[in-house]
Amino acid sequence: MRKKITQIPALANKLFFLLSSLLFSVAAFSQTVSGTVTDGSKPIGSVTVQVKGSSRATSTNEAGKFSIGASAQDVLVFSSVGFATREIAVNG
Repeated sequence: MRKKITQIPALANKLFFLLSSLLFSVAAFSQTVSGTVTDGSKPIGSVTVQVKGSSRATSTNEAGKFSIGASAQDVLVFSSVGFATREIAVNG
């Protein structure tokens, strides 16, 4: 019985190490992407910016500025009422 009791903390330590490593590796490949959405002449507010294929999304402020976490391989999808939806690759 004593053997099982001592195995639980060791298993918990291994699980904690595994989860910490996984979270660190995800954070290492993620970056903050920021920019300004314009119509060519003026900034556009309330544009939805989403990482394609994920639930990560944000919207631009009244100055058209946004910031979102994405990796170099992600594609950002920009959408707003009255404008065509655009997909733009982050590419590092």
